[in-house]
Amino acid sequence: MKKYISVLFYLSILVLILTPSTSKNSIISSLNLCIYTLFPVIFPFIAITTYMTFWELYEPLANLIFPIVHYIFGVSRDGCFAVITGFTCGYPTGVKTAKDLFISGKIKYNEYLYLLTFTNNIGLGFLFGFVQNTILNNTVSPLILMLITYIPSILTAMFFKNSRLDSKIQTSNINGNSTNNNSQNFNLNYSNMSKNHIISPINQIITTLATISFYLIVCSIISDYIYCYTPDSFVLKTPLLSLFEITKGFSLLSNTTLQWKLLLVTIGTITGGASITLQSLALTVDKYAKSVYLKGKLISMLFGMCLLTIYLFIQLIFQ
Repeated sequence: MKKYISVLFYLSILVLILTPSTSKNSIISSLNLCIYTLFPVIFPFIAITTYMTFWELYEPLANLIFPIVHYIFGVSRDGCFAVITGFTCGYPTGVKTAKDLFISGKIKYNEYLYLLTFTNNIGLGFLFGFVQNTILNNTVSPLILMLITYIPSILTAMFFKNSRLDSKIQTSNINGNSTNNNSQNFNLNYSNMSKNHIISPINQIITTLATISFYLIVCSIISDYIYCYTPDSFVLKTPLLSLFEITKGFSLLSNTTLQWKLLLVTIGTITGGASITLQSLALTVDKYAKSVYLKGKLISMLFGMCLLTIYLFIQLIFQ
């Protein structure tokens, strides 16, 4: 595997050297994306949630929302915080919060895996400010857009809550306390790992932002090359960009049909595209957690396609 990664790395360097004009522009635009979009939008949420988790400042909020959130999702009091951040703060805050709760010993590995399946969602600000207003031009009501975007994650939670991920996922008990399963079943002493990985909030924030920035820059550069060198075909270029780096891909949807917009917006907002997927996978604790995350996104995307089909069918009937 390392051999293939090395070959890919050197090929990438070669491509950048052979296309100096494109590489220069793409690197500059990627850095601007980090400076003017990533840091102003993501940094506050990452910083606030990190400090809240580290100092347990979320407990009053968790106690307030616990009865409702626990009834719907079956998570513990501490797990409630990951649910809230995952549905409001935007990706990859949900994955980051779940990881912080697990590493600090607030939740068990079973609950951490369960949270990964549904707590990494698009932020409300990006959904309404960019997708609703700029891409869809307010042609779809905010309520419908929220249902198509967030209901799949809720249904995914219900799916994994009942199936318990092949008997490995177990939600909290009725009193809101995390389950006491022995983590030795997962071939790794997560208790010791958690103690060794508790670092200061500042280091956590810097490490997280560096990870997110790296994958954002790489995917942004690749998307620029897709835009420049892919044949100018809407059927090929727009889906590739939308599924790779959703911000750039969605910007090409302005002159397309509503059905095509909704299809790519649904897939893009649920998965976050390749950029968000790589960022989120980098923030998980092990390979099995990565597979659980991907499985959750796949199920969520299937639910999203079903809901979109129902919406378009109803729209067709009442036209």
